[in-house]
Amino acid sequence: MSDPLHTSSQESSISWNSRWQKKHAFPANDSAHESVSSQDLSFEHFLEAVIQQMHPEGRAQHQAGMHRYLRTLLPDGVTLADLAAGWQVLAQPQNDTNSEVAHRRKTCAELAAIAVQFTNGQGHLASAVSTWQAWLNSSQRSTDPRLTALRSTFARELAELQKSAF
Repeated sequence: MSDPLHTSSQESSISWNSRWQKKHAFPANDSAHESVSSQDLSFEHFLEAVIQQMHPEGRAQHQAGMHRYLRTLLPDGVTLADLAAGWQVLAQPQNDTNSEVAHRRKTCAELAAIAVQFTNGQGHLASAVSTWQAWLNSSQRSTDPRLTALRSTFARELAELQKSAF
């Protein structure tokens, strides 16, 4: 397929996810491992749950791998609850005629439902807006085909979040 983010077989998705993680891995830092925050732990549990709860398996692996990387681009102070608030807004139907947008809304609903299992309290939509802005900015600077493929998605989603937040 022409979609660089889509994989169709279990073997290629696992292989893709392994390559993605190796490419975006950071060197181990012992002091960082000692002070794992509850937010970091929540996000790791969220990623594990994405792999277990989303289907098919290749899609789940892709989502977990992509969000593991996108997590590195989060603005300071953004929580999983903030992301869940954003996904909840983006999951709302909007008279979409584009099947890709409708499919993305379904994915956002799934991500939100999984994320709320690991959050306490309400997220902040303003933090979600700053996150999608950071993701859009990164995708515009990137030559990585996985991020460049998401530019228009991030732009559309950011506009929807801004409209809901303000």
